[in-house]
Amino acid sequence: MTRLVIWDRLESPETGLDGTILLWRSYDVAELPYAVSIPWLVETQADALKERYLAWIYQFGEARIDDQRLVDRLELREGFSYWWITPFVEMCNYTKSLWIDQAIKLMAFDAWARERTITGMRVHSGNRALRATLQAWCARAGIACEVVRVDAVVPRVSMLRRVFHWIPLGARAWIWLIRHLIDRWPLKGVGLREWRTSKARVSFISYLLYLSPAALAEKRYASHYWAHLPDMLLQEGCKTNWLHIFVKDRLVPDARQAARVLREFNQQARGGQVHVALHAFLSARVVLATLRDWLRIAWISRRLTRSVARMDCHGLVLWPLFEEEWRNAMVGPMAMSNHLYVNLFHEAWRLSPHQEKGVYLQENMDWEYACLWAWKHAGHQEILGVSHSTVRYWDLRYYYDPRTYIRTARNAMPRPDRVAVNGDAARTRYLEGGYPVSELVEVEALRYLYLLSMRGRRTHVRHPSGGQARLLVFGDYVRQNTDWMLRMVAESARGFGLQEKAMILVKPHISCPVSRADYPGVTFEITMNPITELLRACDMVFASSTTSAAVDAYCSGVPVIVCLNPEGVNLSPLRGESGVRFVSTPEELATAVAEAGTMAEEVGTSLEYFKLDERLPAWRRLLFGRDESDALT
Repeated sequence: MTRLVIWDRLESPETGLDGTILLWRSYDVAELPYAVSIPWLVETQADALKERYLAWIYQFGEARIDDQRLVDRLELREGFSYWWITPFVEMCNYTKSLWIDQAIKLMAFDAWARERTITGMRVHSGNRALRATLQAWCARAGIACEVVRVDAVVPRVSMLRRVFHWIPLGARAWIWLIRHLIDRWPLKGVGLREWRTSKARVSFISYLLYLSPAALAEKRYASHYWAHLPDMLLQEGCKTNWLHIFVKDRLVPDARQAARVLREFNQQARGGQVHVALHAFLSARVVLATLRDWLRIAWISRRLTRSVARMDCHGLVLWPLFEEEWRNAMVGPMAMSNHLYVNLFHEAWRLSPHQEKGVYLQENMDWEYACLWAWKHAGHQEILGVSHSTVRYWDLRYYYDPRTYIRTARNAMPRPDRVAVNGDAARTRYLEGGYPVSELVEVEALRYLYLLSMRGRRTHVRHPSGGQARLLVFGDYVRQNTDWMLRMVAESARGFGLQEKAMILVKPHISCPVSRADYPGVTFEITMNPITELLRACDMVFASSTTSAAVDAYCSGVPVIVCLNPEGVNLSPLRGESGVRFVSTPEELATAVAEAGTMAEEVGTSLEYFKLDERLPAWRRLLFGRDESDALT
């Protein structure tokens, strides 16, 4: 007989709480003998929980409403369902669908609680949706549930944004579309003439992002995503088309600048490359089709929402968690954005000359399914998804219930003909997820070719007795993760002597700047130097559990310490790798820094994580059917 206390707060539980304490946001149970860490439960039952969640998403789409599958009810075009471009299929538990981690924690709790006799529950939480879900669980189990409301930490937002969120979702969708069209209108028609008359039969779909500053000064296209592959294709006389999704960054901050850059790329390439932005295909036809699709799905969803709200997940009622996202995906700005992608890609591939091969950056984002459908609908030939970065165990974008891969059903999920994986690690992850082995092909990891220059590096870790070690902290794209890490660093410095053990250097993510004033009690230097330079100079790396930069360090032979953030799951690409230390408390961080010498002996130089060869023989075989020895013969 057990009474439960759900503790969904960052501070330690109050003394005198009656019952077993379930820590919802902490790994640390060292001083709480009657406590259970939900984040640790998630890690210990990871395989079963991931399988359960993926099965639920599959069953969600297959659920019959009025004797018709949900996938079919949301049919947008013949053979293509809107379901595939919703966030429920995208499963981006990294930056977009943050409720997914809560759902997985609830599944872990449910599995744990079903093995016990629960007499009552008291919930301390500032999360309204979580409280509602736990109350529903108790109601189904016939258990009394007491709720202690906690003031939630509300992020600061401008008054304009607050007003925007007071507006009905449908109106917000129209406002979003108008603003988006105004913002992207300078790209309309840029490169369109070259696109329609292109002689190229190979197309790449990429982000207009991470451009090389040096190449940009020369008005030449080069991107971190593709390394020297574009230059190699030019040298071999292979004409290519490049369809870019514009993302604002420091080098290209707005659409007007992007339009100028694309014109310069086309002039410099002289027909060898054709560059166009997706928004070049904006037109009255595209906008009207977008509004028509939005109205259709919004109307259909009105009849579906009540049924969807009643769906459960093996006894768990998750509707309070995903209700807001469902409505946004059906009626709100997210819906309008999705429909615009569908119609832009439809127009792009309709106006393109026949293509023999397409290559796109595969992260299983919403726009990719729209691109795949439009490509096939236009009658083009093979299209390949490139797994260009790391494939992480808990990054659910890369995993589906194996039944999803069956192509025979009506409105089946659009998939590439093949997936190009960048090494053994990515290949293993895909196979563990049930991806058809016949559809996988290995290619060189273009983004990581620079690691070849790190070959033979030997890490020498300095100890406090012989001088301070050099600790490099990699900031995260997500501000919450960066803040969690740096607060752990500050607490470790104040309470556990980290400052005496190591000199601290922080490299923030370009999208998430850092201020020293926000972290009193610790001294650190901020740097934006290149990662290759920093890895050669540091003794160890401290990274969040979501950043792929930890792999750069690991493959360079640098000891890696990963910060576990109990707010979510362990998204580290190094989960399960030897020679990596995972820490969840300031004390564990200080201990890991002191023991970095031992970690260095375990790491070695793990270059086999990626497939690396500057000659790109695998890419040559994939694109030309030949390797370097056959080139130009």
